[in-house]
Amino acid sequence: MPIPASNARVRTTRARNQAILSILGVIGGGWLLFRAQSPNKTDIVVSARDEKTMAGKTGEDKTARMPSSEDRTKP
Repeated sequence: MPIPASNARVRTTRARNQAILSILGVIGGGWLLFRAQSPNKTDIVVSARDEKTMAGKTGEDKTARMPSSEDRTKP
């Protein structure tokens, strides 16, 4: 390989390598952050009480309704 007359080729190669390493660092860091925040398979994410609440079984016979003052279907 011939010796370059200037350091232009070395500088562009160094900048390209830094850009590639930066991209890989951002992708790898994002992946690690995502993995750190995800729950383990053994952890209980939703309790039995939460499941009953989401299914509408709170033990009370309540129905959520909009106040009549905000009912927009009536003229």
